[in-house]
Amino acid sequence: MSVFQTNCTLPTPDASFVESPNVRGTLDILWSCLSVLLLCTWSIQHLPIPHQCRPRSMRQQINKFVVQLGVKLRWMLVTLIAPELLCGVAAEEWLTACKAAKFVAERVKGDGVDWTSSHGFFAQMGGFKLRFRNLEAQESWRTCSLADEPSLEKQNVAAPFQEPLLGRLSFPHANSWGQISEASSTVDSQRGLLSNPVDVTIREKSFKSVSWDLGIMSKQHSALSSSFGTVDWSPDAQNGALIEQMMFQHQNDPKAEDIALTAMRMTADIWTLSLEQINLARKYGIIETFPNMSKEDLDAISNSDGLAKALAVCQVLWLIIQMISRAASSLAVCQLEVATGAFAITTFLTYVFLWQKPQGVSRPIYLEAVRRPTVAEAWELSRCGLEETSSLLYRARSWRQSREHLKARAFSNTIMLICATALGAVHCAAWNFEFPGRAEMWAWRGCALGSTILPLLLLAWHEVYLHFAFTKHMVFSIVILVGFMLYGFTRLFIMVEMFRCLFYLPVEAFVTTWTINLPGIS
Repeated sequence: MSVFQTNCTLPTPDASFVESPNVRGTLDILWSCLSVLLLCTWSIQHLPIPHQCRPRSMRQQINKFVVQLGVKLRWMLVTLIAPELLCGVAAEEWLTACKAAKFVAERVKGDGVDWTSSHGFFAQMGGFKLRFRNLEAQESWRTCSLADEPSLEKQNVAAPFQEPLLGRLSFPHANSWGQISEASSTVDSQRGLLSNPVDVTIREKSFKSVSWDLGIMSKQHSALSSSFGTVDWSPDAQNGALIEQMMFQHQNDPKAEDIALTAMRMTADIWTLSLEQINLARKYGIIETFPNMSKEDLDAISNSDGLAKALAVCQVLWLIIQMISRAASSLAVCQLEVATGAFAITTFLTYVFLWQKPQGVSRPIYLEAVRRPTVAEAWELSRCGLEETSSLLYRARSWRQSREHLKARAFSNTIMLICATALGAVHCAAWNFEFPGRAEMWAWRGCALGSTILPLLLLAWHEVYLHFAFTKHMVFSIVILVGFMLYGFTRLFIMVEMFRCLFYLPVEAFVTTWTINLPGIS
């Protein structure tokens, strides 16, 4: 690879103003594009609220910082590789937040509370927590002995029983702590807290469920406390007994497996509520009123990085103006600039969907419970909870298998595929650009067309699956899998080729235009 050293004439001593050179280097092109990519991916992240941990040592502070930074860097990488995916997620969150906020807004008028879509976003982030600590004194599960598990054989339980759902599932964080052994504690003292105590046989049969609840929740609490400091929640004896009875009563319900992890989280003394759960808690009288937070209050606790967003917008505008001016001057534009422009368009649409979403919120709002739910109420609450992520400190967005959720998911898929089509179409602008070889030129054209057409075909196939009952589920899944694999290959080739072509640019690509005098990062 040959290197060309630019050698401009130095100005005369009497020169008062020196214009920028009329050439740009390879690194100038690279840094100007990378600055757009990095600024956009950094400023667009609207992460959920992390678990509340108070570090007690420098090691715990470092652990917390590393995990939070790692989560953001991981989502930045996802955004760089598949910006259309983040756009689809943002579209689903926006639609869910708007519809849910409108639904709740009709019910909060009696409490004198004004809710907007920002409240819906905030709830999806895990911003509202229900706290049971101000109720009557309760025995902490942390004091329960994990070693004194009563033997079922000693209790003369002759007939074997199917292991309850909670016992068959593993917690997302369990792999970080090793194998979780079955553990339990005596729960006879907790039975009197339930309005309809189960008989001895049912208690014995559901005992293993309590064992797994206790073991898993205790393991998670210990791991968080050890790694990140004091956490704001702890296992709760009365909630655990309540959820145990609920899961036993519904262990044969097909929906029970879907909510098992949510139910497991409800054995703690603090629940992270979705917007649907807040509505149900108010309806059942578990909370006295809806959270009285205005839009201004949400803006006050949001740590939106306005400077990063402003720099990202300015850099994107600078890049677009530069590309237009080069096209008007019949100067070459490189493939990396085209791909960066396509990325910026998708990112801008994501900005639109997340405009009302709080950003950088580090602390939730706590709601005080005035009573505990009944078994029936707990079942309804568990069906519309927040799903856990694989991260120790973060929660995911709201997940509910309802008709409204399916509509939001369909809208999200449509937006994602439309963005993917637009992304591929912009890459077609480099159809007649110079490439290192003829084979790579045709490969770029094929991948650009493929990334444009494949999302449309997948969208059409999805509509066929929804409207024709005779379509086999396995066939649908195979077609979708193959389609996404092909799309992933086209995107991967374009990402590699756009950097490779940077070293095979024509001479005209290094000539600057008047935009070199505009402020920008290069």
